[in-house]
Amino acid sequence: MSDTSSAYPPPPPPSIPPPVYQGPAASPMPNYQPPPVAQPPAGYPQTWQQNPQQGIGAGAATAGIISQFSGRALWACIIGLVTIIVPFAFGRVFFFLPIIGIIYGFRAIQAGKLTGGIVGIVLSAIGGILTLISFIPTS
Repeated sequence: MSDTSSAYPPPPPPSIPPPVYQGPAASPMPNYQPPPVAQPPAGYPQTWQQNPQQGIGAGAATAGIISQFSGRALWACIIGLVTIIVPFAFGRVFFFLPIIGIIYGFRAIQAGKLTGGIVGIVLSAIGGILTLISFIPTS
């Protein structure tokens, strides 16, 4: 039996040199010239020159933050505020409203309104704590 497995071929003999690199292949059309590109009229900026970009103004940044408080996130915040303000203003407690506000907050986060959803969840959690505190009997 042989020591080498039949799955591996034997190495090449050392007398054969490696192939010589002959450079890139010749182009099939050696005299081809690309067509000329039309130049813009005088006074127009060149396409390769970039104009300096203006920074984002305060209005655009504010619009980005305000957009986080729309839809379900807005409802989560409103419900959270109601669960905090109504017990102090009217002496009433809403038992299920904090749970609904937290659910709306999670749905807002799933819809991509992270900031509004977190604010709604925090407000509803505070309202829920106030609801639980209202159950503590006073002596």
